[in-house]
Amino acid sequence: RLTLQVLTESNQQPVADAHVSDRFVVKRTLRRDKRTSWEAKTNRKGVVVLDGIPFGAVKVQVIAKGYQTYGDQHELSKSGEEFTILLKPPQGQASAY
Repeated sequence: RLTLQVLTESNQQPVADAHVSDRFVVKRTLRRDKRTSWEAKTNRKGVVVLDGIPFGAVKVQVIAKGYQTYGDQHELSKSGEEFTILLKPPQGQASAY
């Protein structure tokens, strides 16, 4: 079981309806019939709970309208892991010209 809470970085407010994608980093020894990815949306409190995720490395990506996309790898080592993800506002474009 993995619990993710998605908040804004500036004022720690929950981000509702953020798309959360988790992909288990799979070694080639796992069979094809095992599930390796999960997708869900956060609720009004900015929380999503995913069940059935195996231990090991998980790549987490969060996409929400009006925020930078978040992507990082987390290590799941025990049951009931909880992570808080802080989303930043979009940055201005930079140009070399």
